[in-house]
Amino acid sequence: MLQLRPNCECCNKDLPNESLDARICTFECTFCSDCAASKLQGICPNCGGELVVRPRRPADKLARYPASTERVFKPGGQTGHGMNSSPPFLSSVSSVSSVVSSRGGVPRVEGSLPPHQRLLIS
Repeated sequence: MLQLRPNCECCNKDLPNESLDARICTFECTFCSDCAASKLQGICPNCGGELVVRPRRPADKLARYPASTERVFKPGGQTGHGMNSSPPFLSSVSSVSSVVSSRGGVPRVEGSLPPHQRLLIS
């Protein structure tokens, strides 16, 4: 379920659930449409992903599934998971002992993690 963060990470503008102005990436970094277009050119500064219009939660679902109240504000637009670092979902992985190699043009990942937890890097 989406967190529906309450503000733009770049300029701190309020972005309530009903706002048509909110843009998010796949990690839910949240920006207003002005910052997304003018400062960020539609690309998340944190992960490099595309910024798209954030969906709105139907009003009758907000009571049971409220929007987040946690504000993330980084005036430069970059939060803790920069494009050259691991995304936040990987922070729970304590050690990754995988070796990435390519054989015959097909990327292969070896390691002790189950397949659904491995990153495929070509």
